[in-house]
Amino acid sequence: MKIYSILLFGGLFYLGSVPVLAEQANIMILLDSSGSMGWSLPFLPAYNSATTYSSTSTIPSCGYTSGAVYNQDSIGIYNFYSSNITSVSSAPAVAQLSTYGFWFGAINNVQLKLFVGNYLNYQACTARVSQTKISVAKRVITDMVNILGGRVRLGLMKFNATGTYTAPQIVVSTVGASPASIITALNAITAGGGTPLGEIVRDSGLYFKGQFGYPTPIQSACQPNSVIVISDGDAEPGPPTALDIRTQALNLFTQDSSATLAGLQNIVVHTVAFAYGGTGFAVLSTAAANGGGTFVRADDSAQ
Repeated sequence: MKIYSILLFGGLFYLGSVPVLAEQANIMILLDSSGSMGWSLPFLPAYNSATTYSSTSTIPSCGYTSGAVYNQDSIGIYNFYSSNITSVSSAPAVAQLSTYGFWFGAINNVQLKLFVGNYLNYQACTARVSQTKISVAKRVITDMVNILGGRVRLGLMKFNATGTYTAPQIVVSTVGASPASIITALNAITAGGGTPLGEIVRDSGLYFKGQFGYPTPIQSACQPNSVIVISDGDAEPGPPTALDIRTQALNLFTQDSSATLAGLQNIVVHTVAFAYGGTGFAVLSTAAANGGGTFVRADDSAQ
């Protein structure tokens, strides 16, 4: 079993432990497309591997050798790993480090979290610029799709066109769609409406069950299934009939999503609080716990 990890919103976020088996893992991304995702905040610009990031008079804290590679240990310290990217003895690692500046995986059965010094300098020494939250989310999800596409089966959902709690939420790309088609659909999403988090989690569960107008993406009894909720706020103030994401996450994790396959085909729920404007983190954190997944806070693209 090989473990793939990604850098999501600049923070370490493990997709549970996504195993690549005979049947690839199914992962549905649930993107908050509410009106507040159109607000602008200071974020890091996109990383460009062709740019050498260095200290400035106003940001003097860059201290990593630009071309070197560092391994992050269990307490978050970056230790020297190799003098350059090409010295890393893994072709996939070299390719991803060269483009994105980071790579997580195993080399000779040793789990590593590798970062190029230039990427670490970018995080520490780049001035933030005003960008909409949804544009940053799209950029990071695009990187995720490009990195994981072909290794797992990805899909994408968003809130319905008006962000209401009564209308069904929207499957933008079905699980298993090509990376190019997911990115095209992602870029067409606009921000607007409310934040029906419980409803989109419920509808993702119906999708996995094959009860949402699409065939189930579940192909075998050994196939891992999960959703990633990316949201910038609580579902409040919703109507009295609004569904609670914590309850819906528990349903996905404990209920069987296949009537034909042996065993429990459940859905793991991960949550990301991105540039969070809600009243607290307890709701999304509890939803992830109820869903058997991971909660991550990402107030800035550098986290």
